[in-house]
Amino acid sequence: MAVGLLGASREALAAARERLDAGVANLGPEELTRLGEDLFAVADLLYREGRLRRALSDPGLAEDARSRLAQQLLGEQLSAPAFDVVQTLVTSRWSRPVDLVDAADLLGVQAVLAAAERAEELEDVEDELFRFARILERQPELQVVLGDITVPVEPRIQLLQDVLRDKVRPTTLRLATEAVRAPRGRRLDRVLEDYVRFAAERRQRLVAEVWTAVPLTDEQTARLGDALATAFGRRVQIQSTVDTSLLGGLTVRVGDEVIDGSIVNRVELARRRIAG
Repeated sequence: MAVGLLGASREALAAARERLDAGVANLGPEELTRLGEDLFAVADLLYREGRLRRALSDPGLAEDARSRLAQQLLGEQLSAPAFDVVQTLVTSRWSRPVDLVDAADLLGVQAVLAAAERAEELEDVEDELFRFARILERQPELQVVLGDITVPVEPRIQLLQDVLRDKVRPTTLRLATEAVRAPRGRRLDRVLEDYVRFAAERRQRLVAEVWTAVPLTDEQTARLGDALATAFGRRVQIQSTVDTSLLGGLTVRVGDEVIDGSIVNRVELARRRIAG
């Protein structure tokens, strides 16, 4: 799932996201989950069916013709909120046909996160997704197995469920399952990190990934969060991981920006200065 859409596709996604947000205002968690599932199914269909994908994103085909085609193929299979979003998608202009797939996928994730938000579980889901991404970093063999697209998807999903069942909320498991089922050419932990960022954005927060040699206390976490909020001008969600190899200090990553204040990094900098 590409998240760096450009040009016309970025504008089209923004319009579809506004339509989604407006349409979900009065929906409950179950309806939002159904909406997400429908959009995931649309993304899968468009990913598999190249001719359909190209037809529904063809700027040379009139908007009403694309709308009628979507109605004929999908109108009776989707919930009303899902079809409303799909109509917005297929009548928009896209830079590339594949961007239509990515947009449907992304909006499906947003709908599922909205369900978690409505159920007052969004913060917990965000944290569980983050923790699972860190587990995959520490266990690369698990990531390789779950992400091996040469293996049928069903046994990989079964393995995922065996690993996570009864350990995370159903919404977390559903999103992790979607990441395994449709990684769209990306590593599983990177897909999960995108989901974490989307969840934080729904709560109007940045995500700060923090690595420390010892666990942070609640007071230290609060002070660090306040300092980062001041630096970045937005509330910050701290996601911390203990890494004893750092020896001391901490490393912080917010988006593409890394602040490395670990003892290991200080020693390395000193060594370089000495070496000239």
